Amino acid sequence: MCAASVAIVGAGIAGLACAKELQTAGLSVQVFEKSRGLGGRSATRFAALSKFDHGAQFFTARSKNFLDWVDVGLQMGLIALWQPRLRYKREEPQWYVGVPGMASLARVFQLDELVQREALVLQIERIETPGQMPWRLTYEKNQQLQVATFDFVILAIPGPQAAQLLQKSIANQPTLDGEFTALLQKLSCKTMLPCWAIWFETNRDLLGDTKYDVWQIPEDLENNQIRWIAKNNSKPFREDKSSVDSWVVQASSEWSLEHLAEDPLVIKRELLSVFAKVTGLEIDLLRLERESFIQRWRYARVVPQDSIAEVSFYLEHIGLGICGDYFSASRIENAYLSGIDVTKQLLRNA
Repeated sequence: MCAASVAIVGAGIAGLACAKELQTAGLSVQVFEKSRGLGGRSATRFAALSKFDHGAQFFTARSKNFLDWVDVGLQMGLIALWQPRLRYKREEPQWYVGVPGMASLARVFQLDELVQREALVLQIERIETPGQMPWRLTYEKNQQLQVATFDFVILAIPGPQAAQLLQKSIANQPTLDGEFTALLQKLSCKTMLPCWAIWFETNRDLLGDTKYDVWQIPEDLENNQIRWIAKNNSKPFREDKSSVDSWVVQASSEWSLEHLAEDPLVIKRELLSVFAKVTGLEIDLLRLERESFIQRWRYARVVPQDSIAEVSFYLEHIGLGICGDYFSASRIENAYLSGIDVTKQLLRNA
């Protein structure tokens, strides 16, 4: 008898954690990721002299399940402790980072062979024909539409994107209306906020060093544009022998939402100006406006949820699940635990 098959949409930490558990349990798993890279917001960009973690900056670990996974990553050399010089100290657990970049966290799962990269899922359909797998996915890859069938489907993508996919499926298959409406109502309660991020290099020989590596700026300070500044080369295994410092600056969620549709050049100019004021570095604003990089993370942070709320959704009678960090808090650990939770529910009913 063939193993049950599962399609997972999204190769962020939640989707990869789910895929790894299902693979270990002996199920046939295929992951669909619309991007080239894996890991979702655990992302790294490379320049000639620098690496930039422009998404998730670090992570902490509290639960035993997640600590066990972190230990695996430490042993593989893909995770390390980070102890930066902090401008605003907080009582938090140890900070961990992926090495040589945050994108390396995806490699801890060792699932490359299961992932279809640059495969955008356009629609999911429930098939009622006896003898056929009950779920059909339509996806685009290499500019061609393709179809695949599965026994179960897990959506491991941001809540608004999961809702859009469900709504499209209802429009094309009205019989699913009753099944999906409850999920859509729950997803509507999960509010996700954006984040503008910029990254760039400065010359330490010209500007000098800074006293701190990280400014994790409290929300009650006057500045409302920026919440995070990090010297990325202060992280382990980012060091080099050059005099170049690599910086990542992330705006506050509130400011990012207010300026969501703003011209990226205007965003750069504003964030660079605040960066110079906060760090005291006399940067060349015009040059960095040209040479810096920018990204708008549309779904970066979730509005904190009730700590006793569900950490994933699963409809056992049709074999459809949803997981992601947005069920509780915007932490890598929450994404991992959500993926594990939806897997447990699926396996109980497989």
